Amino acid sequence: MKGITPKELQQLLHVKADFQLIDVREPEEHTAFNIGGQLIPLAEITKYLEQIEKKNR
Repeated sequence: MKGITPKELQQLLHVKADFQLIDVREPEEHTAFNIGGQLIPLAEITKYLEQIEKKNR
């Protein structure tokens, strides 16, 4: 799993890159500003490992 900056996200969206966006913020933050990713709060990430795509890069 890799963290990215808002600018990097903007570039990925612009080129229509194939990626899985996971929003690890808290639900309140997600509600305030939805960046379009799948919401999985960081404290709960281990519960959802099967939903995270694993790709060799």
